[in-house]
Amino acid sequence: MISTQLALDTGTIVKDSQDAYERGSLLGSSLSLNTQAKYVSSSLTIGLPIEAPSRLNADDYVVYYRVDISI
Repeated sequence: MISTQLALDTGTIVKDSQDAYERGSLLGSSLSLNTQAKYVSSSLTIGLPIEAPSRLNADDYVVYYRVDISI
């Protein structure tokens, strides 16, 4: 079986009284391709930042690959 998944993730950085720059919001997305067989499944995911505070230096993209084996 093959499936795809599209995700959107959001979060807030709470203002810190000791650091005036510690605040803002985050928004990211991901697209994954998943496969599943009787004993093996895998997932390839590409994540893209949409919005992040400039001081975080967000990656242009991230790639995750996962394999699960059931015995």
